Amino acid sequence: MLVGFVLLAASAAFFVHNSNEERVIGRENDRVLEQMTDVIKDNAADGTINYDPYSPEMVKRMINGYEYVGVLTIEDLQLQLPVMSELDDYRLKLAPCLYTGSVNTDDVVIGAHNYKRHFGYLSRLRPGAQIVFTTMEGTVNFYTVTSIEVLMPNEYERLINGEYPLTLFTCTYGGEKRVVVRCDRQLAEEGTPEENITEN
Repeated sequence: MLVGFVLLAASAAFFVHNSNEERVIGRENDRVLEQMTDVIKDNAADGTINYDPYSPEMVKRMINGYEYVGVLTIEDLQLQLPVMSELDDYRLKLAPCLYTGSVNTDDVVIGAHNYKRHFGYLSRLRPGAQIVFTTMEGTVNFYTVTSIEVLMPNEYERLINGEYPLTLFTCTYGGEKRVVVRCDRQLAEEGTPEENITEN
């Protein structure tokens, strides 16, 4: 009985810790988004970021000590998140991260933790859902969810197979598998970058 109580207490403490961590990360993401929104709007207005549209590399911008490549908006999940330019265990705790690829080569792969305010509800997306990725220079890219897969962690080649312009992924709870959302390009809709990035 004592062992059961200890396990229950440990589980409760872990839940409280994760909840607090998510709140802190959520507030920091909101602050970064405010700065990114200003950068993107300024560039859309006067072209303050110089970039080569033929380069396979996306424009990166340093904000609060980290480089970011754009803003990901998933309306069906009520998410708007900054995307870091590279992925590692530490950065993954802060925001979604570019795993590989580029919008310029139509093979973007973005990973994030399964926090509720990150990709925790990714499996709830359905084919036809719209996803928007706005780059730092203000280019708005529209995508439509086409399929959802579950892959094993060692299925690296399948994850980055390059057949889809946009792939989003996260681990299932416990980390045994990966939820993978595949998206195709959607024809651009009316609207400026300013209108597709929500003020927080």
